[in-house]
Amino acid sequence: MERFNDKFQQAFCGAFLIGLTTLGILSHERPKSQGNMSILKGNLQSTYEDTFSSSNPLRKASIDIWGAFKYKVLDQASNGALVGKDDWLFTTEELTGETGHIANLEASIKEIVKVHDALHVRNIALVPVIIPDKARVYKENLKQNRSADISNRYGVLLSKLRENEIATISALVPLQRDKPIADVFMRHDTHWSPFGAKSVAEYIGQSIVPGLLESVQVQTNSIGSEPFDGDLLKYVPTGALRPYIGPDERTIERFETTVQNNVSLFGDAAIDVVLIGTSFSAKSNWHFDGFLKQALSVDILNMSQEGKGPFVPMRDYLKSNPFKNTPPKLIIWEIPERYTTQDLSK
Repeated sequence: MERFNDKFQQAFCGAFLIGLTTLGILSHERPKSQGNMSILKGNLQSTYEDTFSSSNPLRKASIDIWGAFKYKVLDQASNGALVGKDDWLFTTEELTGETGHIANLEASIKEIVKVHDALHVRNIALVPVIIPDKARVYKENLKQNRSADISNRYGVLLSKLRENEIATISALVPLQRDKPIADVFMRHDTHWSPFGAKSVAEYIGQSIVPGLLESVQVQTNSIGSEPFDGDLLKYVPTGALRPYIGPDERTIERFETTVQNNVSLFGDAAIDVVLIGTSFSAKSNWHFDGFLKQALSVDILNMSQEGKGPFVPMRDYLKSNPFKNTPPKLIIWEIPERYTTQDLSK
């Protein structure tokens, strides 16, 4: 009986969506001819969606209906994301490399080596932390195969950095180890979960040489949970139909970290550790810097930036007054693997 009810619900939702989509089709303009368009290449679908969005008087509802139809019936998201198994969404950036990705990887490795060597002569330790793709950690939930070059990217990157005697930390190790306990990435977001960020932070803490840094008192506490919509949901706009067909509603646990600095009578305490990285480190949702403070028992200056990749924030920091005036003992450089095959000049 339960299986019958599931099938009936699926059939009802499908029929309901088809009916609503038909109404939407009847209420908007026919796409103008754009020359040679192919369904297989996606040209026709893109032109249809553009016209559907711009000409329909019930634009928002139409977008939601079309998004719901694609998600539930066609098992698809808009360009930029992929629908995986068990309510997982993935960014397409993790599945294919852009033109020249092999040369881009070599350029990224040279950039990391250059930064390492420049810091080494100033007795500043650099620890790159390579963040694996969500599609690598949860490849069992993908419905598409990744190219050989992209599949091999992580291993090549780690191997080349270690050949250059750079003490590199693979975040894949703790993420793979702990994912049976809880999700280490957010299902509807490109980023790791707070649990995944904490897992990596603790692994880093276990890898840093004891005695390198002066310890301070650090306390991290959970401050509750709240609803959370990931950045990939914009590619699956199901609107008012979401409670019935998905994607599921999700929550995120929030944390707060306090540091008891050893402040002298003559000024603020020096901060010996700097964190440089992307939105994996910059966004408060993941609380990565707080977990790092807890794992290392130190205060940390977070110079990460959102939307700039890992290389621009590092360049900006090395030109900054904080670096020139109060250089740290240790820089932790968070680098998501997918950025290493992108063009550094962009």
